[in-house]
Amino acid sequence: MKDQILGYVENEVFTEIWPSQNKQKKLTTIKMVAGEDPLRQLVDLSSYNGSLIAVVGHNSEDFLYEAKIIEKAGSKVTKLVKLLVDTR
Repeated sequence: MKDQILGYVENEVFTEIWPSQNKQKKLTTIKMVAGEDPLRQLVDLSSYNGSLIAVVGHNSEDFLYEAKIIEKAGSKVTKLVKLLVDTR
């Protein structure tokens, strides 16, 4: 079963805010297989800079494997959620 994760992208870096908080992760499309280099197939986040996104995939400590972006929030929602998270 794939995990659902919410986070925001700044400078092409994804930061998880739910279910964990302020955890940077790399998103990769590669399957979670021993011996495979997840850095080979990183998701290009350049078009998501400054956005809140919802992602599904297999969660690990530093990577989200088989990552698929399922939703991108509008700028108002992104600003509101970031404000709420930053004040915690």
